Amino acid sequence: RTVYTSSKNRSVYDITNIFFRAAGLAPTAKYTFEDGSLAPGDKMSTGNPAYYLNKMRGKNSNGNLTITINGYWEILPGLSFNPQFSLWKETADNYSFMPSYLNGVKNWNTTRQASSSYNKWTQTQVDAILTYKKGFNGHNIDLTGGFSYFDKTSYAFYAGGKDALTDLIPTLNASSTYSYMSGNDSEYLMFSYFGRINYDYKHRYLFSAN
Repeated sequence: RTVYTSSKNRSVYDITNIFFRAAGLAPTAKYTFEDGSLAPGDKMSTGNPAYYLNKMRGKNSNGNLTITINGYWEILPGLSFNPQFSLWKETADNYSFMPSYLNGVKNWNTTRQASSSYNKWTQTQVDAILTYKKGFNGHNIDLTGGFSYFDKTSYAFYAGGKDALTDLIPTLNASSTYSYMSGNDSEYLMFSYFGRINYDYKHRYLFSAN
């Protein structure tokens, strides 16, 4: 569902409603003019879907990147190191532009609504775990220690405008009036350490601390 509003022309370009109302279009409604061009009809009541279908220009794109790297290193017998790194990144951008169009015969809507947005999310995590296991004379020791780093950031920008002087420039910079503009930038960060000691004697007497 895509809706474009205009305070200048007091009209709403609603693609969904145009197609719903087309079901009640009278059989005698004009589909084309005498020169063969599509007749718009009155989009607020019974617009011609074929005329409005491809009027709007726009583009949406998304990018996703996921990377995970882990390793295992046995430093000494019983002593091992297990690091892991992961990165997730997603971007999304889009723009839309509504060129001038007929709203009924000889009634040109020149609002030329335009909008643009950009979003970016990045998540990074690093974990490193050091483990030591040793057994002797019925005694068993298991030591684990490490740290974890987690960082998530997000950025967003939104803007909209109208009243461009021409249909030839579909981007937001051609708008002479800006309707809205907003953005946000945030970060969540967590850094932690952890450790654990497990001890048992002949699997009978157990001790654990975290």
